[in-house]
Amino acid sequence: MAHASLVSSDPSDGAVLRAAPGEITLRFNEPVSPLVFKLIDAKGVARPDLAAMSRGEAVEIRLPPDLPVGTQTLSYRVISADGHPVGGVVAFSVGMPGGGTSAVAPENSALAMAIWAVRAIMLGAMFAGVGGAFFLGWIARDVADRRFARGLRALLGVGVAAIALSIGLQGLDMTDLGAAALTSASIWIAGASGSFGASAALAIAACLLAMGSLLSSAAWSRLLSALALAGLGAAFAATGHASAAPPQWATRPAVFLHVVAAAVWIGALAPLASRASAGAPDLLAALRRFSAVALWVVPPQLCAGLLLAFAQVGALDALWLTAYGEILSAKLVAVALLLGLATLNWIVLTPAVARGGPDARRWILRSIAGEIAVAAMILMLVSGWRLTPPPRALAARTPPGPSMLHIHGERMMATLTFSPGRVGRNRVHIDLLTGDFTPMIPRELTLSLGPADRSIEARAYPARPVGDGGYDIEGVFVPISGVWTIEVSALIDDFTKSELSGEREFAN
Repeated sequence: MAHASLVSSDPSDGAVLRAAPGEITLRFNEPVSPLVFKLIDAKGVARPDLAAMSRGEAVEIRLPPDLPVGTQTLSYRVISADGHPVGGVVAFSVGMPGGGTSAVAPENSALAMAIWAVRAIMLGAMFAGVGGAFFLGWIARDVADRRFARGLRALLGVGVAAIALSIGLQGLDMTDLGAAALTSASIWIAGASGSFGASAALAIAACLLAMGSLLSSAAWSRLLSALALAGLGAAFAATGHASAAPPQWATRPAVFLHVVAAAVWIGALAPLASRASAGAPDLLAALRRFSAVALWVVPPQLCAGLLLAFAQVGALDALWLTAYGEILSAKLVAVALLLGLATLNWIVLTPAVARGGPDARRWILRSIAGEIAVAAMILMLVSGWRLTPPPRALAARTPPGPSMLHIHGERMMATLTFSPGRVGRNRVHIDLLTGDFTPMIPRELTLSLGPADRSIEARAYPARPVGDGGYDIEGVFVPISGVWTIEVSALIDDFTKSELSGEREFAN
């Protein structure tokens, strides 16, 4: 409780103004330093064009001149005198109060393009590098292609660098800060948190194992390249839209299988093209070995891909009505083309190489080059999924209906009733019980709400007791739609505090 706290604001919280103010002033109980400010306007658009100036205990924030009519929400984060960050929310209305708005993601096209480009490079380097190491260790094991192995090691190094950079970009995406913030350790810590950090660690380990396989003897090369391939599959199964889709007992193994099979296929293309171009004597043997492996790899890969597509899309019309579905539709066309080229190689061109036709190597080199180009197109397409929620996630945002939330802990349980239970101002009634279902009467009871994605700061509301033994809070403001984290904190005595946390979705 020793941190800075907001004393007042101008305009005040909940004020209704005739015209949009040029600035808002926040006054604290001690000097503070500005950190992060974000305005969600009445249309639900995040407005990053905010300049802040600290004047002792007050912070003045310049507001955009074109605020729309309705309720505006300012999320603030400052640093108190003791060095700790303090955040909160102030809401005011222009013209007339609004009931809140649907959340609109802040438009940061430069960051989105950087995330897409780095991910495409990362996927290309990992799939070609790890898959190529597996090809040299298992399929073309009778030929030592050291020159090509050096190229694969360099490609894997690019993959490691892209994975590392993706952690920083993930941190920027989470905090909504500019590129200059990449120099801050907190950005990288944020990016490495949760399942994304575990996935990045597994991906880096897979690349390092593949590098080791390219420097090892034949037996160690096979072992390390197999471990690298498994690590690559585990990295993608650890996080992402597809692995999080229910039922996870089916989707996570499907992601693993789909990625491993794709890496085996894509990783074989460049080594085969290199042999066809150089006139290597082992080209025919390598083609035949790869064809035998493909018979075991491609069908499970297609089945896993279809399972994941069904889990993500659900309805057929989502293939053309959603951005995710459009990417999937384009990917399916590209996969069909890739299968056509692979079938041509297997049925027509490989037998031609066996017969020793004069143009056979030239034609199969062209066909493999076409496969490489289509595979690169597929990886660029799927990189766009990082920025596009799947249709199943969009469908899950449907309002849950009942405006009630029950949170149960070992020492305390709470039933919260929200009226009207949607975006805007709400009255909240809380019934509080101990773990053994007896009424709990705390000294203080506080409710805190904040978006689950932490796009704006959480806000705390004190509760007051009412005659029925419960507690009421008036004017709990939910400015934007989406999933919100709700925390209930009860001060039992001077030394004991009980806390509960849950989530609830609010819609317009």
